[in-house]
Amino acid sequence: MQFLTLLVSIASLYAYTLVCVHAQPGCTNCPAEVDGLKLYQACLRSRSTHCTYGLVHLKWIYCHYDEQGTLIATSEGTSCPSPMSLASGCKACTTPGPP
Repeated sequence: MQFLTLLVSIASLYAYTLVCVHAQPGCTNCPAEVDGLKLYQACLRSRSTHCTYGLVHLKWIYCHYDEQGTLIATSEGTSCPSPMSLASGCKACTTPGPP
């Protein structure tokens, strides 16, 4: 009986590890629109999600979020919502492009 209890405990911890550790989203859902601008690009760079919206007066409007969906950087005067929900399957930023 103790062996069965031990086996169930190990299986439970294994499932917890798969779901809660290895399947962490690691990126944030970008807001669809910020300050009247629609989302232009969303990608993952240096463990933060970069959400870019467009140019206003030749400056990119952006919101950057950490792995928990907390706002960590914005373009000056931008009203980015925070916290945001987490996502999975985010693509890495492949071009220097917008901030």
